[in-house]
Amino acid sequence: MTVLFEKYDLAIPADESADHLHPVADIKEALETCVSGEVDNIAMYNKFLEQDIPDDVRATFTALRNASEGHLDLFNKSLEKY
Repeated sequence: MTVLFEKYDLAIPADESADHLHPVADIKEALETCVSGEVDNIAMYNKFLEQDIPDDVRATFTALRNASEGHLDLFNKSLEKY
């Protein structure tokens, strides 16, 4: 992403990821949180992909969405054990 921000002369946003962390009670709750996060990520990337965006940005969002779909599958399979 840094390469794209630099290419399109965009400011890199501050890392606020720590503001979105919350403790979980156990592995099952952690997996449920991961599933929810990946569902949200996929929806976000799909919304981005509906826009008129440059090909390199589209390729990046597509790759990120596909990775989230893979993560979602793995988290769901892990969750089946609980």
